[in-house]
Amino acid sequence: MAFILLMDDSKLSRAKYARLLTELGHQVETAEDGNDGLAKFHRFHPDLVMCDMDMPGKNGLEVVKEIISQDPGAKIIVFSAVSEPTLMKEALKAGAKDCLMKPVLKETLKESIEQSLRKH
Repeated sequence: MAFILLMDDSKLSRAKYARLLTELGHQVETAEDGNDGLAKFHRFHPDLVMCDMDMPGKNGLEVVKEIISQDPGAKIIVFSAVSEPTLMKEALKAGAKDCLMKPVLKETLKESIEQSLRKH
């Protein structure tokens, strides 16, 4: 089990993925945007961050860069409902462990989390 911080501006997506993560045995804290997510990252020090790429305020790429600059060992998975290959590549280059396209299947989510937590 891991403690996961889930950042997504969509209330529906937050609820859906929080439920899936809980079903997979993880503890979940949610944030509705990048600024809220960064504050919760510093407050809770999660094992893993899941971050939507398209959020108001700080977008997913900005969140990845800020977290990695402060905690180079942080584990982050980014996801998006819109195909943004360039942005996803930039997120990986900035330090994200994986990029997923919504909707994310439960098994895909499980595999991505397991692999991301193993990466150093």
